[in-house]
Amino acid sequence: MSMYFRILSVLFLFFFFSGCSVPDWTPQQKDELSEYHLKGKSPKELMDMAKETTDVALLRELSENDNEGVRSDVAKNSALPIDIQKTLVDDKNWMVRNYLGANRSIDSSVAQILSDDSDHRVRWTVAKNPNSPEEILLKLAEDESPQVLLKLISNEAITVEVMMKVAEVAPATIAVELLKREDIPESVMIVLKGRTEEKIQKAIESQESLSSEGAGDIQSNTQ
Repeated sequence: MSMYFRILSVLFLFFFFSGCSVPDWTPQQKDELSEYHLKGKSPKELMDMAKETTDVALLRELSENDNEGVRSDVAKNSALPIDIQKTLVDDKNWMVRNYLGANRSIDSSVAQILSDDSDHRVRWTVAKNPNSPEEILLKLAEDESPQVLLKLISNEAITVEVMMKVAEVAPATIAVELLKREDIPESVMIVLKGRTEEKIQKAIESQESLSSEGAGDIQSNTQ
């Protein structure tokens, strides 16, 4: 049991057995008590607490910690409530916002804000997050950063609509990477075949050639 809870337990027992009522703490006293169990903790201990706790009050307190590593681990926490997400969305450190964008419990309003972040390393975590809303992913399909687009097409939950958008407007190098997805639908292939860039057409030809060879091998083995 932590020192914080020991103090509260002793105070409760004292007032209970003495017949006195529990005092009405002032806001300052409450703050002092709530922070007592964090005093003397190392950054590593605080980071472990930030990762594991589901206590909203503790998460709120840790989200205001001076250590960016602690705030980053708060941002990763899957139990992070929306109000704390909305606080961290404006964190001065890009890494905190990066981890927030990757949190699968991210609120859509927070994902919207992060999708406009000035740092592409924040936007790419939103692009790869399978729980980012489709309308945000459609917007990111037009992002100017190749890294963001690469993360987007690696998103395990990407929809056909988002693939279509990438196929229509992304640079040729990104379109070629999109072709490497095994689940690419025929409708997206039709869009890519309609593009005129030589790099894309060569990639399609190579892919079709490999498919033909694979089909031929299967037929030979069955004869």
